[in-house]
Amino acid sequence: IYLLVGMFQDNSSPAGIRSVSGWGIVSTFLLATIWIGTVWFSLQPSGLVTKLFQSDSVALHGTHLTLLAGVLISAFSITHTPRRFAYEFHACLLILLAGSIFLAAAADLTTLYLSIEMVSLPTTLLLSISRRDNSGREATLKYFALSAFASAVFLMGASYLFGLSGTTSLSGIATALATNDTT
Repeated sequence: IYLLVGMFQDNSSPAGIRSVSGWGIVSTFLLATIWIGTVWFSLQPSGLVTKLFQSDSVALHGTHLTLLAGVLISAFSITHTPRRFAYEFHACLLILLAGSIFLAAAADLTTLYLSIEMVSLPTTLLLSISRRDNSGREATLKYFALSAFASAVFLMGASYLFGLSGTTSLSGIATALATNDTT
């Protein structure tokens, strides 16, 4: 939604929601509301979601920690966000935080991989937004190359695990490897 709204905003107008502080305040309020909602209402996933995500103490604490960090980063960025890229910065921040929450609750190799990519790609964009000099471009290119290589290595390892266990479920892989049921 941030990216869609941001596309139609007037770049020359510093007033209203387009201003850097406006995007920061909206992000901080959104993250604080979600964090308070997760603390008060612990929702339990059901159906297909329970096969892809787990709901345990690690996922719960990871969600709380990620949302708290997001609130703090968003509040700090109200005055430190580059003016030209305010909505892109906050949209990437929200996608990165969602990926971190999904990563903490991943119960399947596919959700684990997609969560890692949801963290990696916005981080690459945030690197390119933060600096416009040659060192910023170099850092962005190096991080992108490193993340592409790491993604390939992860997928190769995941394919080996799937080949050994016959499932992409992390608990199924652990059970198959513990019982040496690798046919």
